Amino acid sequence: MLNIRLSLARRGVACFFMLALVMGMGLQAGNVQARVSLSGLQADIEELQDDVADLDGRVEFLENNDASCTVNDDGVGSVTISCPDGTGVTLTVPYCGDGIVDPGEVCDNPSDSNCVDCTALCGNSIVEGDEICDDPSDANCVNCEAYCGNNVVEGDEECDDATDPYCIGCRVASNLNFPLSEIIDDADAVRINSWAGTSNQEWELCYRRSRDGGNASAFHSRCDGRGATVMVALLNGGTSIERKVGGYAVSQWNGSGYTGNSTNFLFSLTYNYKHTWYRYGYYQYNNPNYGPTWGGGHDFYTNLASSSYCNIGHSYRCRTGGYGSSTCRNDFCGTYRPTITELEVWYKK
Repeated sequence: MLNIRLSLARRGVACFFMLALVMGMGLQAGNVQARVSLSGLQADIEELQDDVADLDGRVEFLENNDASCTVNDDGVGSVTISCPDGTGVTLTVPYCGDGIVDPGEVCDNPSDSNCVDCTALCGNSIVEGDEICDDPSDANCVNCEAYCGNNVVEGDEECDDATDPYCIGCRVASNLNFPLSEIIDDADAVRINSWAGTSNQEWELCYRRSRDGGNASAFHSRCDGRGATVMVALLNGGTSIERKVGGYAVSQWNGSGYTGNSTNFLFSLTYNYKHTWYRYGYYQYNNPNYGPTWGGGHDFYTNLASSSYCNIGHSYRCRTGGYGSSTCRNDFCGTYRPTITELEVWYKK
């Protein structure tokens, strides 16, 4: 069996040469003279690659004794012609995705998302193909398809205007109090600031679970020592209503033990309710292995890696029911051990 891989750059010429070899000179392996029927194929050599892909066993290569040769097309660029006497030829047409870097290709790895259409390799510091930029050290170069800061909206950018305060990181912020929050909408921002007594306060994101990782060390490394913070979380408690809850911590997170004061509070954005502190000196609890935690029950404990738990009513008031009741607990969290869907922590600018 003769195996021939056609040149990507000169595919038409190579195909023409191969057909001439088969029709006029015979297959080298057995010196078998052959003729070919091209019915159903376009005669234009420039479109021969498409013709070969469309063969699908319908073209017959006949030996001079009229015995039929069979054609097998794998549908992705390789056509094998086999004859009864054991002779034959395999034509392989290069294509993007075959795992072989051919002339004219920069890369060819179907499993590498940075290899785009085989014409560009995002991350090699060379602007190729349709890339806008290619600098792994520049945070403004996003996936090589957009450059945030060039005043041109590209790729997945929503905006690109340095003079627009609502265009932050080339995304449109709905409000400037909690810009680009995945949880807090405009109405939520107004409520939280009114409860905290700072109506126009702007906050800076220090931790997002989906972005920074579901572990306590990621939270503490990003948020400890930042001063007063707001935490907001989406909780799945196995009910039809996803809870949107949070807490305000007046003291900074770090170290171990209880800190804070009576201005700390928990809140439910689901029910538009501020759960104020009302008893015992347990405001917020610091532990390097915990996420943000409030109260001595604990009223609300977050485990950023797995399930958290909710025992509100010990230090912070219930909206309905009393401490220890499922009514109070489920009203706030949906269940005793809710699953955190998303969680963010913000500090004052």
